[in-house]
Amino acid sequence: MNKKKIDNTQCILNILKKNSEDILTIREIHELMKDEYNVEINYFNIRTSIDILNEDYNYKIYIFLENGIREYNKNDLESNYTIGEIKVIIDSQSYSNAIEY
Repeated sequence: MNKKKIDNTQCILNILKKNSEDILTIREIHELMKDEYNVEINYFNIRTSIDILNEDYNYKIYIFLENGIREYNKNDLESNYTIGEIKVIIDSQSYSNAIEY
């Protein structure tokens, strides 16, 4: 995993936390990434970042498929890890040849 993907995942987490009362579509997350972070990210990378947060860092970001659009409900954006701990874990995994991902 490279540094850009790490930053995108953290930005998406921040967006989801700021908008935790709403259900966002991938398109809305994409627009917020451009508006708030001046980052152009494709839809596949948004889904990948959300999968990383769910699977690797124990976040509970619910995905609903409705009318062909994926929406993310962030009612339970609590994790056992702080952002700093997540960065350390990602950096360790990124630079270690012993850990497969």
